[in-house]
Amino acid sequence: MKKQKDLKKQKRLQGATIGALALAIVFMAIGFAAYTQTLNINGTANVDLASWNVHFDSTKDPVTSSGSQTVTKTSYTGTTLAFSCSLTAPGQFCEFTIDVVNEGTFDAKLTKVTLSGISTAQAKYLTYKLYYNGATTPYTATTTVSNATTLAKKSGTTPGRHTVKVRVDYIQPSSASDLPSSAVTVSPKAVLDFTQQ
Repeated sequence: MKKQKDLKKQKRLQGATIGALALAIVFMAIGFAAYTQTLNINGTANVDLASWNVHFDSTKDPVTSSGSQTVTKTSYTGTTLAFSCSLTAPGQFCEFTIDVVNEGTFDAKLTKVTLSGISTAQAKYLTYKLYYNGATTPYTATTTVSNATTLAKKSGTTPGRHTVKVRVDYIQPSSASDLPSSAVTVSPKAVLDFTQQ
């Protein structure tokens, strides 16, 4: 009997302890709730008008260099220039200059030049070169450009401006058998990649 009384007493004591702990947790939660705070950040960011606008200056025709065969523009949009010319004998060349302009709000930089469209056989009697911004060393193949001058963004109404000179030469190959045996149409291509600086 004494064991049952002790057991009941122990159960009451455990129940009271559990109840006291539950009550303490409730009061602690209320106490912690009294010390919470929410902080808010509200702001305004003004963003100016921005544009990316690098293209050929289609307000001007390509300028043919002295001594060059006649160069005719066949298509001319903001980002594409197509031309044609006729070369009839070794020693002749086609060369013209066109401007690239930056009418955007970011400075730009030439990062890659890719020249293509002349086969290995054609390369024996034709060379294809591109000069950028007055450089004396031409690009003649796919080149990652690491030292191009910045093409400045538009300042007021004046766009940044650089020149591109394209040249195709009909050269004397080392062997006469490398000359074309009939008329050939060659389609040289150049791609200039610009990125924001």
